[in-house]
Amino acid sequence: MEQHFGKDEVEKIIFSHDKTEVDAQYLIDDKPTITIGKCMPTWQWIKVLHKYNETLHPSCITPVATIANDWSDWQEAMESLGILKHKKTARQ
Repeated sequence: MEQHFGKDEVEKIIFSHDKTEVDAQYLIDDKPTITIGKCMPTWQWIKVLHKYNETLHPSCITPVATIANDWSDWQEAMESLGILKHKKTARQ
């Protein structure tokens, strides 16, 4: 995680059984289905794709973006949500 997001952001990571109890802007998770738990989620779900979670159950929360399981497209997912600004390089 630190490799992708940096040390400062990794220190903000929260692990929880019922993720609906977490107050956040976004949830990055590979769980096959996320349903309403004890609380109404304050976050939007960014789903990390794997073979075991390809099917979205009709009763689950809909992800706002997806990330490949190798994280190769994480920057594009974050840019699509306005979380990360595209940085132009000298070649662009």
